[in-house]
Amino acid sequence: MGRSWKRKTATHGIFDASAMRQAVDEVIGGKSVRVVSKERGLKKSTLHRYVLARQKQAEGRNSYKPNYDNARVFTDQQETMLADYCLTASRMHYGLPPKQCCKLAHDFAVANKVQVPVSWHKNSCAGYEWFRAFLKRQPHLSVRVPEATSLSRSTSFNKQNVSSFFDNLRSVLDKHGFEPQDIYNVDESGMTTVHKPSKVVAEKGCKQVGQMTSAERGVLVTVCAAVNAVGNFVPPFLVFPRVHFKEHMLKGAPTGSVGVANVSGWMNVENFTVFLQHFVKHVKCSSEKPVLMLIDNHESHISLGSLKFAKENGIIMVTFPPHCSHKLQPLDRTVFGPLKRHYNVGCDSWMLRNPGKPMTIYDIAEVLGYAFPLAFTPTNVKSGFEVSGIYPFNREIFRDHEYLSSSVTDRPFPAHADAPDVEPESPAPQSPPNSLTTARGFVSPVQLRPHPKAPPRKTGENCAGRKKRKSVVLTSTPVKQQLEAELQQRKLKPKKKKSTTASRKIEPRITAKQVKKNTAAHSSIASARPTATSTAGHRRAGLASRKLNLGLQSPPGTITRPRTNRVANSNKICRSTSTQRTSTPRSAASRMPLPREPTWLAAWQQSRMGNHK
Repeated sequence: MGRSWKRKTATHGIFDASAMRQAVDEVIGGKSVRVVSKERGLKKSTLHRYVLARQKQAEGRNSYKPNYDNARVFTDQQETMLADYCLTASRMHYGLPPKQCCKLAHDFAVANKVQVPVSWHKNSCAGYEWFRAFLKRQPHLSVRVPEATSLSRSTSFNKQNVSSFFDNLRSVLDKHGFEPQDIYNVDESGMTTVHKPSKVVAEKGCKQVGQMTSAERGVLVTVCAAVNAVGNFVPPFLVFPRVHFKEHMLKGAPTGSVGVANVSGWMNVENFTVFLQHFVKHVKCSSEKPVLMLIDNHESHISLGSLKFAKENGIIMVTFPPHCSHKLQPLDRTVFGPLKRHYNVGCDSWMLRNPGKPMTIYDIAEVLGYAFPLAFTPTNVKSGFEVSGIYPFNREIFRDHEYLSSSVTDRPFPAHADAPDVEPESPAPQSPPNSLTTARGFVSPVQLRPHPKAPPRKTGENCAGRKKRKSVVLTSTPVKQQLEAELQQRKLKPKKKKSTTASRKIEPRITAKQVKKNTAAHSSIASARPTATSTAGHRRAGLASRKLNLGLQSPPGTITRPRTNRVANSNKICRSTSTQRTSTPRSAASRMPLPREPTWLAAWQQSRMGNHK
C-alpha cells in the first residue's frame, strides 16, 4: 500500500467494527455466511474473510476495522506502551532517536513472542515503514530536533527549588504589595560580530549553500536589559570588550542606551553597580517607592557595594534558583529568543549594505537599534511573566512531568555522611503507572530498557565541591550578613603556595664562547703554577683552573673591585675597603660578566674536596 493511498469510492467497504464483530460471532455460532450477510447488509466475501481470520487467530489479535489493521505487528495496548515509554524518555531529556526506537520495538516484539516480518530478525531492528506508520497512529508523537540542555539545568529544576523561589516571591509581594509595573526582571545576553545567517532562496538539491559572515569566531558584547510585568523596558546597557569606553561605540543604539568597557566584554561587579544607577535613573524608585528586581545568582550581581546601593534606593532583589532561568526567567522565555532572530536578520542586512567589510563591535549598536524594538514588545514581555508564573502569580504553572528531568539524579544522601548545605532535591513526580504497562502477559519496555538513573552519591572531603547558592532575598539583613561573613572568611583563607617549578630560579648557562675566551688566561695560570710537588698544591691549582675555565674566577693580574661594607654613622655612609685595587690593566677575559655560581656546582666541589681529604 502506498504512503499517500486514498480510497476511490465513498461507501464501498465501509462498515462498523462492532457490526462486523457481531456478524462474525453469529457465523461462529452456527449461522451461514450468506444469511448473516443479508441480514447485516455486509458483503459475503468480506464477512467470510473475517470469519477465517477469527478462526486462525485468537480473539484479542483480531481487528474488525475495514483497513490493514489485521496485518499490524502490535496491538493497541502494546503500541501505547511503546508510545508512553518514548514520551517519558523525552521528558527526562534522554529521548530515543528513530533508530533506537526501532531497535526497542524489535526487542519488545521478541520478548513478547510477537510475530514480526523476517527483515526485523535479519536487521535486529524494526523497518522504517513500520516506524512511519507508528507515528501516524500516535499523533501526539513526532521526530523533533532537541535543544541542548546541560546536566545542571536538568537536575536543578526540581520541585524543591521552584517552591523555594515562589515562597520568597510570595513573601515579598505580601510584604510590599508590589503592582505589576513595579516587578522587574534583569538579565544579560551576548551579541557577537559573527551572526547565524537566516534562510535564503537557493538551488534545490544543492548540498552546500553559503552565506557571508564577518569571521570564523566573533567578539562578544554584553547587553543587559530590564523589563516589567506591564510590558515596559529600560534602555539597554552595553558592555564592550575594551579598556576604555568611547561614546562613538553607541552609534545607532536605542535611545537612552548606556555603555561601559570591560576587557572580557562580560558583566562584572563594578559595571553592575553602574547599571543599577542607570536603572534608578529611569525607574525613579526610592525607599518610599520600592520596586522588585528578579535576577539570577551570577557572581557579578552579588556584592556588598551593589546590595548597599540597592537598599538605599528601594530595590528589593530576589534571586532565581541556580540553573533554572530557562524556565523561571521571563526574558529567557519570550524576549531574548526573538531578539536573537531579529539581530541575525539585521546582521544579514548590514553585510549586504557593506560588501567586503567585516562587522566589528562598533557596528553592533546599530544592528541592536534595529532588533531591540521588534523583540521588546509589550506582548512578548507580558507573556514571559505569565508563562513563568510570576505575574499573575501562579506557583502551579509547571506540571508534574516537567520535573521528570531531575528524577535522574534524585538520590538520598548517605546515612553516615553529613548532608551538605545545599538545596535538597525533592523526588520528581513520576508519571502515574499505566494499567497497560502492568498488564499480565506483557514484558514492558521499561523492563527491557530501564530509564537512566545516576549512581549513589559519593562521600568524602574531596566530593563536597563548590557551595551552591539558592533562591534568596538578597537585600534582606540576614542574607547580607551572611555575604559579609563569606567575604571575610575568603580574605582570611590562606593563599595557595606557588609550585617549586614556578619559583625556581634559572641558573645562568656557561656558553662555549665564554670558555674559549678564558683559555688564554688558563695558560697563564698553568705557567704560574708552583713547582711544589705537594698533593694539596696540585689540588688547589686544579680547582682554580676548573673555576677559571667555567667562568667562576678571574685570571691573575686583573683589576678586582673592592668589597665594601656600608656603615651608617650620624647620617653618613663610610666605606671601608678590604682589598686594594691593582694597577695591572684589565684583560678581555676579565671584562666579561661573570655568571653566578650554580648551587649544584658548589655542592659538587665541596663533595670533591671532602673526598680528597
